[in-house]
Amino acid sequence: MACRPHSFCSFYFNGATFLGYAILAERNKLTTDLRGQKNFYFTDGLMEGTETIAFMFIVLIWPATYPWAAYLLVRRPFFTGAARMVRARQMFAAIRSDQT
Repeated sequence: MACRPHSFCSFYFNGATFLGYAILAERNKLTTDLRGQKNFYFTDGLMEGTETIAFMFIVLIWPATYPWAAYLLVRRPFFTGAARMVRARQMFAAIRSDQT
């Protein structure tokens, strides 16, 4: 299928931006107790685990929907990663300007 390389790329991109944001948060000593005490700084995103599980159920129940469902699923991690990069740039630029 033509969407396989794109799907791997979208998930790697999303994971890389997630980890990059967490690294920047740790370096800038960001903390939150919003969802309880954590050792890892989580950011919200459009693509979470629930959507992936829902995709798997949809494809297993209605296999003919795979091309359409995959098309939609692959775009969500790209959007989430791009949004996370914009958010990180805004947040850490503001922190950097406050520190100077």
